[in-house]
Amino acid sequence: EGDLLANTTLIEGLERTKATGSEITARQEEIARVEAGMKVALDTYHQVASRGVSLWLVLDSLWRLNHLYRFSLVHFIDAFSAGLKLDGDPPPPSAIKSPISGGATAPTRGSSGAAS
Repeated sequence: EGDLLANTTLIEGLERTKATGSEITARQEEIARVEAGMKVALDTYHQVASRGVSLWLVLDSLWRLNHLYRFSLVHFIDAFSAGLKLDGDPPPPSAIKSPISGGATAPTRGSSGAAS
């Protein structure tokens, strides 16, 4: 009764507790790494979502300037997707489709818009 080292049940229980504590510590470290990666991804997607909301609000309120500026959700998704694909450089004017004329390209600077 008086010798703690002779109590094998107690020693085995303490060893199991120590092993469990080590496993918990390892898992906590792994969770901390995963959480850091998730925070980076969350911050990235938060910026994208903020820009998407801004784009939607601009497109949705353009009709107040002129009734012809009514855009559908499909056009918004196309514009947003195109924005995600950009590497930072804007597309050439010939690649921009006009949502009003059903896909005709926007006139470029210097062109009169008349067919030759």
